Amino acid sequence: MKALQYACSDQYEITLLDNVHYEYVGIYQLTNILIPVTIKGGAQDDNKQSIRTTMMINSSQPYIIFLYEGTLSLFNLEFNFTVGIDQNLTKQILPEFSIIGTSKSAELFKSLLIGSCVINGLPDIAVSMMIRDPRAGIICPAYCTKGQVTSECICDTNSSDFTIQQCQKEKLCISELIHQTVADCKCLSSGDPRAGSTCPAYCIKGSTNQSCICDTNATNFPIDQCQKEKACKYDLINQTATDCPCLNSSDPRAGDTCASYCVKDKTTTECVCDTNVIDYSVEQCQQEQACKYDLIHQTTYYCPCLSTGDPRAGGICPSYCTAKDIPNQNCVCDSNPNAQYPPQTCQSEKQCNVSSNSSVPTDSCTCSKQNYPSGCKCPTNSSELYGIPSSRCECHTTSDPRSGTVCPAYCVKGSLTPDCVCDTNLSSYSSSQCMKDKLCIFKLQQQSKEYCPCLMKGDPRAGGICPSYCKSKAELTVNCMCELDSSYPQATCERDKLCIVDLIHQSTTNCPCLAINDPRGESICKQTDIDPSDPDQTDPIIPDPSEKYPETEQEQEEIIKQEDDEDKQKEESTSFQMNWIIYIVGGALREKA
Repeated sequence: MKALQYACSDQYEITLLDNVHYEYVGIYQLTNILIPVTIKGGAQDDNKQSIRTTMMINSSQPYIIFLYEGTLSLFNLEFNFTVGIDQNLTKQILPEFSIIGTSKSAELFKSLLIGSCVINGLPDIAVSMMIRDPRAGIICPAYCTKGQVTSECICDTNSSDFTIQQCQKEKLCISELIHQTVADCKCLSSGDPRAGSTCPAYCIKGSTNQSCICDTNATNFPIDQCQKEKACKYDLINQTATDCPCLNSSDPRAGDTCASYCVKDKTTTECVCDTNVIDYSVEQCQQEQACKYDLIHQTTYYCPCLSTGDPRAGGICPSYCTAKDIPNQNCVCDSNPNAQYPPQTCQSEKQCNVSSNSSVPTDSCTCSKQNYPSGCKCPTNSSELYGIPSSRCECHTTSDPRSGTVCPAYCVKGSLTPDCVCDTNLSSYSSSQCMKDKLCIFKLQQQSKEYCPCLMKGDPRAGGICPSYCKSKAELTVNCMCELDSSYPQATCERDKLCIVDLIHQSTTNCPCLAINDPRGESICKQTDIDPSDPDQTDPIIPDPSEKYPETEQEQEEIIKQEDDEDKQKEESTSFQMNWIIYIVGGALREKA
C-alpha cells in the first residue's frame, strides 16, 4: 500500500476497491509520533453496491498483515488462506504463520482493532494460527491450554478442541473453587479450600485419620511421611518393623513380624510386656521376666526364694538340705523329687524353726503348733494339725483335732447345726446322709417332697407342695394333715378325720351315729328309714330304748367289745405309725414305739 509510504500528520485511512486484494501489508512506523492506520473494505461500485473485499497473498509470506508498531484498525474485510503448490510440488499454505501477526518486542506499542471482518480458517488450523499475538504470555495474557489453565490465561473464543465453556469451567475451578462441586472440580491434592467440607481434610502430622488425604505441598509433613504414618495406623499388619516400629500394645503383627506379648505366668525371654493389660501391668510383667530369667540378680523382696533350683541358695536364700541339718540347721528341703535328700524324708525330719510371722520357701519345712511361717508345708498326719490356724493349714473334712475350735465342729446325727460340717469318713453316719439331713432341716423350703418328705409339724412347704395342716374340726378336709403340738390336738384331729374317711369301721364312742345315711347301719346305730326327727316314740317300728332284750344286748355287747378291741388295735397301730413317721421325717425326734 503505497499510501503508507507518504508522510501523514493525522491518520492513514485506506479503502480497498477491488473484490480480491493480493498484498502483504506491513505497518512499520519508525517515527516518534505513531500515526493511526485504518484499512477497510465495503466501497461502493458504480451501482452503489457494496464491494466485498477479500485480502489474500499469492507469495510466500509469514502473514497477510503484520503490525510491527503503531495503531491498526481493520473493518469490513474478509481474509482467506491460500492453498497452493510450491516449486517442489509440495502443498503450501499461505500465509505461512497466520493471517495477522504482531511483533514480539514488549517495548514497541501495538494496538490492533478488528471490526466487521471475516477470517476464514482451514479445517485443521486452530484459531491461534489466524491471528498470532506474540505478546500472549508476555504483555498480553496467554491463551488457556486444556488441562493447564491458570487464573491469568484467557479463553480462546475460537478454539474447537478446548471450547470456551470447557475453558471457563476450568477457570472457575481455580478462581471460584470453594463454590464448585467435586463433580465439576476434582479435589486438589494441596491447597483446596473445600478440604474438610466437600473434600477430605488434609492429614495433620501425628493426627492422621483414615479419611484424610496427604497434602502434596506440605513442607512440615512431606507426602512420604504422611503416607507412611497412615499405613502404620490403618494397614499396620502389612508393614515392616523397619517402616512401622512394633507397638507396645495391640500390634496385629505380634508373634510374626513383631515379638509376642507376654502372658501372665507364661513369660519367655523373647516376649514383650503389653502396656494395655489391666490385670497384668508392665511392672508385674517385667518383674516376672526378671525372676524367671535373671533370678540371680534379684532380691528376695521381689522374687521369693524357690523351693528348688534357686541360684541364690546359700547366699540371700537358705541352702538346700543335703541331709538332716546339713549344711546347717537353717537349710531348707529341696522340693525336687530327685534331690540328694528326698523332700518327703527331709520334710518329715525337719520342722520349721523360724517364727510364725516369718516366711520360708514353699514347702521347705513342716508347720508345727510352735512355728508355722508362711510357706510351710502342712503336716500329712492330721493329729499334728492341732494348734495350727486354719488360715495356714485348711480344715480337714475328717479327723481334724481342731474341729469345734478354729475349725467347724463335725455334725452329730440327731443334733445338727447350720455350721457343722459332715465328716467324710464316718461309717455310722455317711457324708451324703448328713448333707441331706442338713438340707432337709436348714434349707427345707427349697427341697422337693421326694427328697425331704413332708413334716408333721412346722413344714414351711405346707399349703404348697405339702398338704395344709388341719386347723379345726370345722375346717377339716380329707387332704389336710394333722399337725403335732397344734391347738387342734393331733389325736383329736386324727380321730375326727377317721370319722370322715373311714366312718364305717369306727365305734359310736369315737364317732357318734349320724342322723341320716350312717354307713354303719341299723345293727350299730339302730337306724331306720324313718326320719329320726319324728318325735313320735310310740311308733311300733322304732324299738323302745328302755326295753331290755337279752339277745339283743348280748349281741350288742359282743359287737361293742369287738369294736373296742378293734379300736384299741387301731389306736396302737396308729400310735406306732405316727411315732415312726415323726422319727423318719423329723430327724431330730426319737422313735418311742
